[in-house]
Amino acid sequence: MGQLAANYTASRGGTLKHQPSSSTTTADKTIEHLTQLLQRDQENRDLRENYSDLKNEFTNFKSLVMSALPDASNIHSTVPPTQPRPFPSPVVPQQPTSVQPTLVQPSIE
Repeated sequence: MGQLAANYTASRGGTLKHQPSSSTTTADKTIEHLTQLLQRDQENRDLRENYSDLKNEFTNFKSLVMSALPDASNIHSTVPPTQPRPFPSPVVPQQPTSVQPTLVQPSIE
Protein backbone atom coordinates (compact mmCIF):
# COMPACT_ATOMS: atom_id res chain seq x y z
CA MET A 1 0.00 0.00 0.00
CA GLY A 2 1.32 3.47 -0.83
CA GLN A 3 2.05 6.16 1.76
CA LEU A 4 -0.97 8.27 0.75
CA ALA A 5 -3.36 5.31 0.81
CA ALA A 6 -2.06 4.25 4.23
CA ASN A 7 -3.77 7.26 5.83
CA TYR A 8 -7.26 6.27 4.63
CA THR A 9 -9.58 3.52 5.87
CA ALA A 10 -12.89 2.35 4.52
CA SER A 11 -15.84 3.50 6.57
CA ARG A 12 -19.50 2.48 6.40
CA GLY A 13 -21.01 2.91 2.97
CA GLY A 14 -17.69 2.25 1.25
CA THR A 15 -16.41 5.82 1.58
CA LEU A 16 -12.85 6.48 2.53
CA LYS A 17 -12.14 8.16 5.83
CA HIS A 18 -8.90 10.01 6.37
CA GLN A 19 -6.83 8.76 9.28
CA PRO A 20 -4.19 11.40 9.87
CA SER A 21 -0.69 10.35 10.72
CA SER A 22 0.69 11.27 14.12
CA SER A 23 2.46 14.35 12.74
CA THR A 24 -0.77 15.48 11.08
CA THR A 25 -2.63 14.94 14.36
CA THR A 26 -0.12 17.11 16.21
CA ALA A 27 -0.43 19.81 13.56
CA ASP A 28 -4.23 19.58 13.67
CA LYS A 29 -4.22 19.88 17.47
CA THR A 30 -1.89 22.87 17.25
CA ILE A 31 -4.10 24.53 14.65
CA GLU A 32 -7.20 23.82 16.76
CA HIS A 33 -5.50 25.26 19.85
CA LEU A 34 -4.39 28.38 17.98
CA THR A 35 -7.89 28.79 16.56
CA GLN A 36 -9.35 28.61 20.08
CA LEU A 37 -6.84 31.19 21.30
CA LEU A 38 -7.69 33.51 18.41
CA GLN A 39 -11.41 33.13 19.15
CA ARG A 40 -10.81 33.91 22.83
CA ASP A 41 -8.67 36.90 21.87
CA GLN A 42 -11.47 38.20 19.63
CA GLU A 43 -14.02 37.68 22.43
CA ASN A 44 -11.76 39.63 24.80
CA ARG A 45 -11.47 42.46 22.27
CA ASP A 46 -15.25 42.52 21.89
CA LEU A 47 -15.71 42.59 25.68
CA ARG A 48 -13.19 45.42 26.05
CA GLU A 49 -15.00 47.36 23.34
CA ASN A 50 -18.36 46.76 25.06
CA TYR A 51 -16.86 47.85 28.38
CA SER A 52 -15.47 51.00 26.80
CA ASP A 53 -18.85 51.78 25.21
CA LEU A 54 -20.65 51.30 28.54
CA LYS A 55 -18.09 53.44 30.33
CA ASN A 56 -18.60 56.23 27.77
CA GLU A 57 -22.38 55.96 28.10
CA PHE A 58 -22.09 56.20 31.88
CA THR A 59 -19.81 59.22 31.62
CA ASN A 60 -22.26 60.92 29.27
CA PHE A 61 -25.18 60.08 31.56
CA LYS A 62 -23.28 61.35 34.58
CA SER A 63 -22.50 64.62 32.78
CA LEU A 64 -26.16 65.00 31.86
CA VAL A 65 -27.29 64.41 35.45
CA MET A 66 -24.64 66.74 36.84
CA SER A 67 -25.69 69.52 34.47
CA ALA A 68 -29.36 69.03 35.41
CA LEU A 69 -28.79 69.22 39.15
CA PRO A 70 -28.85 72.72 40.65
CA ASP A 71 -26.14 71.89 43.18
CA ALA A 72 -23.97 69.89 40.82
CA SER A 73 -20.90 71.86 41.85
CA ASN A 74 -21.25 70.59 45.42
CA ILE A 75 -21.40 66.94 44.43
CA HIS A 76 -18.12 65.06 44.40
CA SER A 77 -17.25 62.79 41.51
CA THR A 78 -16.63 59.99 43.98
CA VAL A 79 -19.06 58.84 46.59
CA PRO A 80 -17.85 59.88 50.05
CA PRO A 81 -17.82 57.19 52.70
CA THR A 82 -21.12 57.00 54.45
CA GLN A 83 -21.21 58.38 57.94
CA PRO A 84 -23.67 57.15 60.50
CA ARG A 85 -26.58 59.51 60.84
CA PRO A 86 -27.46 60.63 64.34
CA PHE A 87 -30.84 59.19 65.12
CA PRO A 88 -33.29 61.41 66.97
CA SER A 89 -33.98 60.26 70.46
CA PRO A 90 -36.76 57.74 70.38
CA VAL A 91 -40.15 59.00 71.39
CA VAL A 92 -41.08 57.48 74.72
CA PRO A 93 -44.80 56.92 74.88
CA GLN A 94 -46.27 58.64 77.88
CA GLN A 95 -48.01 56.45 80.34
CA PRO A 96 -51.52 57.61 81.10
CA THR A 97 -51.80 58.87 84.62
CA SER A 98 -54.07 56.72 86.66
CA VAL A 99 -57.24 58.41 87.74
CA GLN A 100 -58.72 57.15 90.97
CA PRO A 101 -62.47 56.98 90.77
CA THR A 102 -64.19 58.98 93.43
CA LEU A 103 -67.32 57.73 94.92
CA VAL A 104 -70.06 60.23 94.61
CA GLN A 105 -72.81 59.72 97.10
CA PRO A 106 -76.21 60.89 96.20
CA SER A 107 -77.38 63.56 98.51
CA ILE A 108 -80.52 62.89 100.43
CA GLU A 109 -82.82 65.77 100.45
